[in-house]
Amino acid sequence: MKKTKEEKEKYYFDKFCMAQGFSWEVVEQCKPPKPDFIVDDCRKIGIEITNYSIVDGGEASSEMKQSPQRQRIANLAHKMFLEDGGGQINVALGFNLIIERSKEEIARDIFHFVRDNQSLTNDRLTFYARMAIPEIAFLYISSAEHSPAEWRLAQVHDVTTINIERLTEIIKGKEGKNYTGCDAYWLLIVMDMMDPGQEQEIPRSELPKIPSQKFEKIFFYKTGYEQVFTL
Repeated sequence: MKKTKEEKEKYYFDKFCMAQGFSWEVVEQCKPPKPDFIVDDCRKIGIEITNYSIVDGGEASSEMKQSPQRQRIANLAHKMFLEDGGGQINVALGFNLIIERSKEEIARDIFHFVRDNQSLTNDRLTFYARMAIPEIAFLYISSAEHSPAEWRLAQVHDVTTINIERLTEIIKGKEGKNYTGCDAYWLLIVMDMMDPGQEQEIPRSELPKIPSQKFEKIFFYKTGYEQVFTL
């Protein structure tokens, strides 16, 4: 079952506290204009939680926008293939950036390509698929009959180094909010290593200090590695 926003925030908060050895008692899990959590540590500290994202989630190139499109295209191409009388075969797809063409057009091209090229070996399949369909980065067909068949995503993501300008942009965005009800405010930025829209390499050196007039402390927490940096 998909977690709610509040459940995700509580999960990240608990993991962060464990990584830092904090044993706070949560006074309140809040909604705006209050920060996400209020803890009692001889004073009321409001802790706002946000996720790091490589690209703003509202942009067309963001993983938040791209991932659902890929899945819908794969599902639609598979549906077209079956309606055309195609057999129960497995297909794995990797995509480049999807920006200009419609999902229906891309799906139709994938369907036609799979239908017409099932006899090719898989090393040649990807080569010719890239030439025929600019949105395709990888295509693999398992020609043996399987039931039920699956046309699945096999997305490959390049892991780049964290963008400090993007990190600063996220902090400034949170500083623009008017929080109430606390003596001090902290910001916790979470990078979830399981999310390709967030995962980036952290340099060996410490992350730079980013001054803030709103937040007394800013923490950057990378899950999995349980790395915590104070910005």
